[in-house]
Amino acid sequence: MRLSIAPVAMLFAFAALCATLTMLCACARPPTQTSQNRVPPEEEPTELPQPTDGGPLVRIGRVAIPAVQSWTIRAHEHEEMFVIVESGDFGRLFGWTPGAVARVESELTSSATTQGSLIVAVVRDAAHPFRDGESPVSIPAPSWGQVVGPDQAPVLNVGEGKLRVQIFHDADAGARFGAVSHLDANADLDVPEHTHEASVEVLFIESGDGTMILGDERFPIAPGKVIYVPAGVRHGYAHGTVPMRAWQIYAPPGPEQRFRGAADAGRPADLSRDPTSARRAPALAPAAPRDPERSPR
Repeated sequence: MRLSIAPVAMLFAFAALCATLTMLCACARPPTQTSQNRVPPEEEPTELPQPTDGGPLVRIGRVAIPAVQSWTIRAHEHEEMFVIVESGDFGRLFGWTPGAVARVESELTSSATTQGSLIVAVVRDAAHPFRDGESPVSIPAPSWGQVVGPDQAPVLNVGEGKLRVQIFHDADAGARFGAVSHLDANADLDVPEHTHEASVEVLFIESGDGTMILGDERFPIAPGKVIYVPAGVRHGYAHGTVPMRAWQIYAPPGPEQRFRGAADAGRPADLSRDPTSARRAPALAPAAPRDPERSPR
């Protein structure tokens, strides 16, 4: 019996043609979007927690910043916020390098490319102090922020050369409710007991083991400790065995000017003298905008 292979070959050829057409149609069809290749929506930024250490006019604390994650900070009405950069890479924020101090009077949203650490201080005017259990005002103040780097704040040598002070923000630089300075003291520096009649003082200790005098109390300082000195309360400092470094905030501004005045005059600062009473109280109205890249005097 003789068989012809032509019909069989034609059948296989037809099947191959159908398979080829099926593959071409599949390639031409747009891919189905799955959860794996779908572009995720932009995440809402995480609001940084408000600091809780301090007192009625100043709250201060250290805040850890996660890498990459977007975050936001808000200064509400009757507040201004000072943000001290301890560590981290905040490439999207011009001038945010370690040692810089930013003043924020509205809302700021950003992210860090690496893990970082900030010291955040929230300062209020005397007519609107913090109260236990209160809710923050929800309307942000319409203003802008200014960043001052560590190389833009002149070093003032005072206290017979035992104390170096850098004033980052004060009323002359546009601050409304507070002044921020950095203190770098020799291990043997003593500060005589004194008072600030019109301003509270807050210290965020970076290093030191001396003794703080606050009214009738005496207690040791330590890194990370927050010390709140109410207006009119006698206070001083007795040296320890290691140098003392701290961030200092006055609310309202004023007492920090004794450091500037002593440096300008080329004489040691009287660390027990409060020049606040001799200065006109700073206005509580919003300051006129300044060039953010201009260094403070």
